[in-house]
Amino acid sequence: MNEHEFKIKYSIGGNHNGLLNQITKELRQKRPRVPVDLTYTLFEVNDFAQLWLQTKGCSFSKTGSCTCCDYWEGENLPNIAEVFKEALDKLSPNVSSVLIETSGSVFDDNEIPLKELKKIFELLDKKKYKKIVIETHMNTITRQKLDILKEIITGSEVCIEVGIESLSREVLLYSLNKMTVAKDITQLCEMVHEKGFKLIGNIMVGVPFLPLSSQIEDAVYGIHKLFEQGIDYIILFPVNIKQYTLVHWLYQNELYERVYGQAVIKVLNQIDRSLLDRIDVVWYGNRKQENPAYGSDILGPYYCEECSEDIMDFLQKFNSQNDLEGRLNLLDGINDYSCECKKSMENTLENEAMQKPDIYDLLDRYYEKMESYISK
Repeated sequence: MNEHEFKIKYSIGGNHNGLLNQITKELRQKRPRVPVDLTYTLFEVNDFAQLWLQTKGCSFSKTGSCTCCDYWEGENLPNIAEVFKEALDKLSPNVSSVLIETSGSVFDDNEIPLKELKKIFELLDKKKYKKIVIETHMNTITRQKLDILKEIITGSEVCIEVGIESLSREVLLYSLNKMTVAKDITQLCEMVHEKGFKLIGNIMVGVPFLPLSSQIEDAVYGIHKLFEQGIDYIILFPVNIKQYTLVHWLYQNELYERVYGQAVIKVLNQIDRSLLDRIDVVWYGNRKQENPAYGSDILGPYYCEECSEDIMDFLQKFNSQNDLEGRLNLLDGINDYSCECKKSMENTLENEAMQKPDIYDLLDRYYEKMESYISK
């Protein structure tokens, strides 16, 4: 099957993937709302902290976009800046880098009104963190927001983090149901840099519907391409299987396997070594489910018993090591590691190289399963 035949069969036109929209929306309709008293969550590791604030949720999530993502659906907090201050005051004194996120986008006016957003910026400025990262959708970044940010926060390295996931048109349309235009990223980099800020792009490894080799190739391509377009840093993350997402449904129906933790190391080894000090790896271990309304834990990448502790220790040290030579030494050291899941991954890659599965035949099999589910 070729792409044209595939698009006709499933009525895919332009950037619209009706089937993925429909099944993702249906799965999300069962999603419970965030409890009203869960106004924020905190996660700390070393000198880094991640602070999440409850909001009404991502507007793109409500349309059925993004097959792997779930930041929950809640309600906007009328006093969100006060809640933010309460959360901020609970962080350890050794925290020097903080990531701020919501149920969708920090810069989205439908989640945080501008007046409250300014108060949040003022609270951050008082803390004088070494690094502040604000996570938001590309479409919510405006010159007005950047001007306000520049006016209020001084003395900190400010980064804007956006979820790009992939730079493959096919992957975005047929696997992730999310559209990102490459030229927009270049323009966005220029706009962010004009204000003296830096731009971080998220890249995914473990994209659904793709063979393992293609998952790795897609991540490697995306990382190199983003650096070419002017991105400052990359966040590489293996897919985590979250309840009420399409990838969770695929996993339950044996149509998706947890990505190998070793695949992350495979990606790092295929990146231009001079760039490795500008890449961090996140969501590489099983994260605690913070939402009590959810019935299952988040499933991170797969590690065998032999490598689990050692690989996670390596990734934590890799992120903590800012020196390029130090990172290269760590990577060279872990490359000598041999375990059951590494051998299994290499066998899978060898089999794929011999079989060379056709991507549209693969997609067709998955899409037929999804159609059957919807028609029940």
